[in-house]
Amino acid sequence: MQGFAFANVLPRFINRVNVLKRCACRLSGDGVRLDLRVPLKTYFGLADFREGQEQVIEKLVSGKSAVAVFPTAGGKSLCYQLPAIMFDGLTVVVSPLLSLMRNQVDYLTGKQIPAVMVSSAQSPAEVDEIYEKLRKKEVKLLYCSPERFYDDRFLSALKKVQISMFAVDEAHCISEWGHSFRPLYTRVATMAKMVGAERCLALTATATLPVISDIRNDFGIAAEDAVSLPFHRPNLQLKVSVIPGFLERLEYLYRAISERPRGSVIVYVMLQSTAEHVAQFLQERGIDAEFYHAGMNGQAREILESRFQNDLHVIVATIAFGMGIDKADVRYVYHFNIAKSIEAYSQETGRAGRDGLPSICETLFDQEDVQRAKELINTNLDANRELEHSLEEILDNGTAQPGKVLAMPNDYRLKVGQELLAYAFKKEGFADEQPPVYKVYSINVPSGTEENLLDLSETTRRILQHSRKWRKNIKVERDVSLENGFTDVQIIDGIQEIQERSPFDVKPQGRIRRFLPKKCFTAKEATSSTLTVMKNRNAQDHERIDHLARIFLSNECVPQQIAAHFATEMEICGQCTACVDGIK
Repeated sequence: MQGFAFANVLPRFINRVNVLKRCACRLSGDGVRLDLRVPLKTYFGLADFREGQEQVIEKLVSGKSAVAVFPTAGGKSLCYQLPAIMFDGLTVVVSPLLSLMRNQVDYLTGKQIPAVMVSSAQSPAEVDEIYEKLRKKEVKLLYCSPERFYDDRFLSALKKVQISMFAVDEAHCISEWGHSFRPLYTRVATMAKMVGAERCLALTATATLPVISDIRNDFGIAAEDAVSLPFHRPNLQLKVSVIPGFLERLEYLYRAISERPRGSVIVYVMLQSTAEHVAQFLQERGIDAEFYHAGMNGQAREILESRFQNDLHVIVATIAFGMGIDKADVRYVYHFNIAKSIEAYSQETGRAGRDGLPSICETLFDQEDVQRAKELINTNLDANRELEHSLEEILDNGTAQPGKVLAMPNDYRLKVGQELLAYAFKKEGFADEQPPVYKVYSINVPSGTEENLLDLSETTRRILQHSRKWRKNIKVERDVSLENGFTDVQIIDGIQEIQERSPFDVKPQGRIRRFLPKKCFTAKEATSSTLTVMKNRNAQDHERIDHLARIFLSNECVPQQIAAHFATEMEICGQCTACVDGIK
């Protein structure tokens, strides 16, 4: 994205799109439907759509919202990229995957399509520059994470522009029935309505009927506007080899990689330590292998991602790897440990053979792994007293009062996790989450710009008067401002005024989550409710692992059983382990 001249490209881009629209309208003038292949060829260099893509895009350009349930590598991204260039306004794309957003922005700007992303890695000045581009209508696609919707300035910027489409990737995270439910996602549909989105598109590779129902209900999408494709790609051979014992699996993996025709390999493991151990084992036997996991710093992960796109033979990774990585020629995906669910297994195996060529996905199954996987997802349910004590500290004398905001610093470590607590608050009707505030706002005042402070409102100037000053820097500390009689709302409004009306660079530090109680409740009541949510989630996650294990140990076609889980029908594949053994 660096160096992309939006102002220079935009007029040519708009003119080009208008020409394409006129061509398409002529084609649809006498009852002939809109020919979307014109922009498809012009902008993306493709002669035709993949299965399901045109059906989804036609719904969107006709003004409808839609759900797209496509298999991994099924071409979901084009479903919002192409209509985005046809719409007059902005398309907002929500994704939890930073690497995917970064890759897509680079891809689109490389095609002279104005696209940007907003992330926590950017400086306030960089974010302000993006907001200015939005105001000038210089952007067609804006990528962001769900967390961004807790930022008042971001919401304010979106409310000032036309939102033609609101696209949500990994939409299964919205549903509590989903395999990777994220409480943050429960806010996304509400935000789409708040910013006035004209249509919505929810995308996922893994959604059961209850999950699809939740997605449709949240976004108000009609049943006939949900497009689902078969989960299984016939070029993938799903194999299961029962191999008890860690060392035995290591030896089997080494032989499989060595003896099969060379091709790019992903080995999925359960633990970071396992990733390092397996990679070292392969390296010592002459295989070009590296480990990859979330414990590595961002730069190291980026280097490995780049190497894997080029010449690295084998990458041994936790599930931290693969999301947003677009490599077409992965020939082998091995699961050294069992995946967490049918959905996770489908996503991870779906990273093989995206070029349509035959590829092998093999699970090295060990029954002991099932119990180990369950232990990993077990939250400490005996920590109820610790949780209750922690909640007492943020409640007023152990009891929440309606209308009195609860503040929870982001570094406030609860074993159950803030997201689960926030979800319990919402699910039980205890409290609604409010926009966050920060412990400190650091304001840089360049030389010669001090007079701009005089143009601020009286309240904002008073807040600054009670702040610490050091040379060219002013630090607005929340606690100090509150002690001097200012409210969080006044602090937020003051900081927003400084950002919008002055040349000063504002850097917030120490995010604090806030909750507004809807009724009285005690720490004990909130603890009990949160633990109930935890127990239910754990039970669901245990059953997901057991279900996948039952499929692997059965004598029935693996893809057919997985298709049934997603409420679709298919003939036996004829090439998975169960099918081959049955044929023998």
